[in-house]
Amino acid sequence: STNTLVNFLGVLISEATGNYTSADRSLNELLKNHGSEPEFHWEKAMVEIDYRESVEALVTIFNNVQDALLIHDKSGTFIQVNQRLIEMLGVDRLTWVKDSSSINAHDYYSPEDNSFDLRDVWDDVLKGDVKQLEYRIRRHTDGTVFDVEVFMRSIRLKGQDHILATV
Repeated sequence: STNTLVNFLGVLISEATGNYTSADRSLNELLKNHGSEPEFHWEKAMVEIDYRESVEALVTIFNNVQDALLIHDKSGTFIQVNQRLIEMLGVDRLTWVKDSSSINAHDYYSPEDNSFDLRDVWDDVLKGDVKQLEYRIRRHTDGTVFDVEVFMRSIRLKGQDHILATV
């Protein structure tokens, strides 16, 4: 019966991923939304579940690496940051999400403590240079200035050139 097949597939997915709730939830959601459609394809459902779990795994890794990761555009507007960067800058996650459209990478750069213009570095990175720099950044919450080592390279996301930085 269909229920037996669904339960069997749920167990297979759960055992393969080691994540029973995520796999069961994904399968149940797919079946609820599409399971009664005559053209429902199990292969497509399995690919969708695999895709969702891959995205979940990548987000988990992105937010739990030791280094701070950030992606910003050529003007410094943050596109994506990981949890480590938010912690490093002393901002809580809720404030970050609420104010992210007005937060700029240049806001944390401490020009009085550095001998170069960060925007010139960004221009070079967007032209293809990979940069490794040491400079000082400033927390807005308490004004603390501290040293960081930053690696920057250009990446392309959604048809746009951006800067990926590892701190």
